Amino acid sequence: MEELIASFVTGFTAFTATNLDDLVILTLFFSQVNSTFHRRHIVIGQYLGFTLLVIVSIPGFFGGLILPDRWIGLLGLAPIAIGLNQWMNKQNDDFEEENNNSEESQSSLVLHYFLC
Repeated sequence: MEELIASFVTGFTAFTATNLDDLVILTLFFSQVNSTFHRRHIVIGQYLGFTLLVIVSIPGFFGGLILPDRWIGLLGLAPIAIGLNQWMNKQNDDFEEENNNSEESQSSLVLHYFLC
């Protein structure tokens, strides 16, 4: 029973902590209400967005039931691999752009760098 209560407390705390920024954004939206942007637009958008997040998270929940725990832990490496791949490809793209630029455009970049 203690584990159940601890789970509820943890869930409530996590939900509250992650929605503090949402409260700020909603406050800003409600302060912008006018004749074309109504309160119902904000409320409907909030419910649709939250429902969409729940629907999108359902496959992850069921995937967690299917995959072994060791494999789920390795899924954290996926964003790192994606980021490293983008970083490495960006350097290659920058190198190709440098080779394609003319001397005139390179000198203008140098001037822009020193003047700004």
